[in-house]
Amino acid sequence: MGRLIIVAGASGAGKTFFMRQWQKKDEPNTEIIKKFVSKERAPRKYEIVNGNSDLIFSKMYDPTTPEGKEWYNSHYPGITVSEKLKFHPKKYNLSEIDDSLLGYYYNNTYYEIDRDKLIDALKNGKNPIVVVRDIDTILRLFENYPNALLIHVVSGLSGMDLSAALKKLDEDDIDITERMERTNDDLRELADNISRFKSYQIAVNDFDPSNKSIVYKFIRHIYEKEVENYTHSQRIFLIQSYADKNNKIMVRNSIKSAFLSIFHKEPELVVADEKRGAFPIPEYVWRLVHDIDYIICDIVVDRCYDDCPDPNKRVKQGVSPNVWLELGGAIAARGKKIIILRKNDGNVSPELPTDINSYNYLDYTGPADLTPALEKELKELFE
Repeated sequence: MGRLIIVAGASGAGKTFFMRQWQKKDEPNTEIIKKFVSKERAPRKYEIVNGNSDLIFSKMYDPTTPEGKEWYNSHYPGITVSEKLKFHPKKYNLSEIDDSLLGYYYNNTYYEIDRDKLIDALKNGKNPIVVVRDIDTILRLFENYPNALLIHVVSGLSGMDLSAALKKLDEDDIDITERMERTNDDLRELADNISRFKSYQIAVNDFDPSNKSIVYKFIRHIYEKEVENYTHSQRIFLIQSYADKNNKIMVRNSIKSAFLSIFHKEPELVVADEKRGAFPIPEYVWRLVHDIDYIICDIVVDRCYDDCPDPNKRVKQGVSPNVWLELGGAIAARGKKIIILRKNDGNVSPELPTDINSYNYLDYTGPADLTPALEKELKELFE
């Protein structure tokens, strides 16, 4: 499973430059996620010449159309449009902007993140990276992708040095002036919301593309901490009864198979294996689930241990009190991405001692139906 990288920062900080340098560091794992842009935002000269834009422009600026050809001839006569610059005939219905999950206005222009490409990148184990200026959109991304990382880019240059660096990147003079005027407002807005970001890093940009630059040192540090050492394998807090050891092993193998199918890596199973009394359990569980991604609770119908001498004495419809204590502690600590497995042998099904019907239940009889059911549930949670 990949990790969404969100790049933000003030005007003139070099967010797109940073994104390109990050991509060089993380090739071929990083995928730049482009944004659709409304007709009010025209392509800039450096975007046309280099094809180096994270934007997909409307059909109005398509050089193969009469309107686009006229626009290019009047604004940039003699420039051959790079084949790298892609255009998109997306129609924008501006009346629906408020209903768009990843659409926002900035500087009188409407932008919309290509959500389909973002989802596909994550499914394929890539690290999608996108530049976002709007605070509300960043927060919505965190709501939908809780393991996302926000990198706030700060310019290490100012004044004429910054102007010279941006000109070197083929920015237009008027664009540089506009960006520098908006810098203070952007920084203030980010600072006011800093406590709302779950995973946050700062990078200083000196606009030097070499591997000895200041920005490269920040990229290397953030990459090592947040990507190389990040738990891609997914950590699962697994709650099970000690009864029926064979079933316990089967459930664990099914979970591993389901995660391998989706994330291409085995999950890390975090299990409260130590037998403890009722009172220490909540505190013990709280420490275990500090950084988990999923909670999976396996409810067993039959609590008889493997060495039960008389099957007729088995406690039907009984669920271990420790299971409910662990589940309650885990829900209190994390409360999201919870899957409850409920074994049903066709004769009896567990009576639940509390109302937890708001969570997802998967009934199973064995690995043949449990593994595919887990795969389906995980895909829905992941998306």
